[in-house]
Amino acid sequence: MAFLKLLQTSLTILIVAIPVRSGAANFQLIDEPSRIGISIIGKIEHGDYQRFVQFITPTESGSAEQIRRVRALLWGTLYLDSAGGDVAEALKIAERVAEAFVHTSVQRDGTCFSSCFLIWAAGVARRLEEGGRLGVHRLAWTGRGVDVTTYEKRVGPATVAVDSFLTRQGIPRRLLDRMAETAPSDIYILTEQSLLANDLFDAISYRPSYRDVVEKDCGPHPAGGNTRRARRPDEGVLLKWLECESRVQEANQLREYARLGSALEYSSKDNQKKTGQGAQSKSTPSDERATARPGPVQRRSGSADKGPANPGASESETRPLSRSGSALPETGILKYPFRYAMAPLTIRTAAGSNFLVRLIDTSSDQVVTTAFVRGGDVLHMKVPLGSYRIRYASGTAWFGEDAEDPFGPDTAYSEADRTFEFRDDGASVSGFTVELIKQRHGNLQSKKISKKSFNGR
Repeated sequence: MAFLKLLQTSLTILIVAIPVRSGAANFQLIDEPSRIGISIIGKIEHGDYQRFVQFITPTESGSAEQIRRVRALLWGTLYLDSAGGDVAEALKIAERVAEAFVHTSVQRDGTCFSSCFLIWAAGVARRLEEGGRLGVHRLAWTGRGVDVTTYEKRVGPATVAVDSFLTRQGIPRRLLDRMAETAPSDIYILTEQSLLANDLFDAISYRPSYRDVVEKDCGPHPAGGNTRRARRPDEGVLLKWLECESRVQEANQLREYARLGSALEYSSKDNQKKTGQGAQSKSTPSDERATARPGPVQRRSGSADKGPANPGASESETRPLSRSGSALPETGILKYPFRYAMAPLTIRTAAGSNFLVRLIDTSSDQVVTTAFVRGGDVLHMKVPLGSYRIRYASGTAWFGEDAEDPFGPDTAYSEADRTFEFRDDGASVSGFTVELIKQRHGNLQSKKISKKSFNGR
């Protein structure tokens, strides 16, 4: 029985209030252990739509940072903290967000007032955290010295456009009426409590057409009618529903993906030429929510710490070959990536052998994800909260995941001799670092298992 090393980690989630800034909106990439996405902070001004498009669109010489922005927008969340501003600019941003089928959120102590509400409403799934505030009022012309007829000609068409957009996003008419009743100098505040009290929370949490399609494929939302008032659903059932919902979202994002895809593809190839495919000079932040989906770019979630790159090497020189002649997969998730995952799991390996790792749900004994870790690499990933076991196959020659033995006749099959409990106690999220390295004083035992057990049959 081999001894491995296990380190349990605790990830503390800090929620920090971000003040609303003056001046043009500030666009930021968020790539943190507990969340991934893009934030829009500050006043929305003329020109911000073009700046937003430039921020999320990779150039032909696009950097890894630009590619991460696109992925963060499509597969993360758009976080908003703004007092509003230019309605025309906000409406153009909102239209683009609506076409991208992304999630939007106002976090604790955050605000999204006036025209910012248009962008929040553009999300297919919309989150308003406790302590966050939305605010609406009717439109106004900021200029002075105009007569009523001129004022109506300028404000009227914009009001119709805003009303039409919000109606298409499924914002209830009674909320639109309250918006129209609130003077431009005032603000009608919406909080989690007020939305619940007026039976509006569930009505604006999802774009109705999107939720209808999701529930047709995934079944009713586990929380029932009102996602905040109903009894808290079983965690496992909710996570499975959310995973199904993410697949529906991905299927509907293909148009936006195609719009950005050629630039992504070019940027991805360009970066491979610069850094050498399959090698990185340093550890890079993980794209935890990325998933292989149809489109120009295929990628895997999880990030790896690897050896130095050889910028001048060809693809065949930088991408290692196994003794079988098959190219080794990149370190990362191969199958069943997670979208709704928050607990950190790190897997370290020593040079010499490669590993095919499977995470097994203890309640169903089903494989929930499969990852490949090259010898000497470190895989950083996140998993949903729950209870799991880790099984792995190891060897040097690579014949493919679907081969009878992934590493040929010398494949060794093992299982870590413990259960891994990933929990959230309200203040921190538990996580683990597992070193698949034989050690004299290791604190994690592993046992040999049969190929049948590894494959779950």
